[in-house]
Amino acid sequence: MECADRDYHFDLSYVDETGRTLTPCLPSARQAPGQPLELPSVALAEATHKAMLAEVVRQHNVTPQGLISRLKKHPELLDNLTEHQQVAALAQALKITVVPYL
Repeated sequence: MECADRDYHFDLSYVDETGRTLTPCLPSARQAPGQPLELPSVALAEATHKAMLAEVVRQHNVTPQGLISRLKKHPELLDNLTEHQQVAALAQALKITVVPYL
């Protein structure tokens, strides 16, 4: 991304179609000037987890409220999920370097 003023900051948020935020609550990415974008591994894992939950909501037409409890009682709802794999593929396609979270 090119910008006339290279001294700027911005926040990036993601929301799924249910309106739930997919934005990690941990520091998500960092990029020094001229360096590739780095994403802590924990942020990638959290985004993947949220994508899985959103897929369960869509696939099984359930509400997000109480979803974790429902999944503990019915783990079969997690069977055949595939869309969450796109999170890592997207990070790779965008040439984002995944680094250990310290």
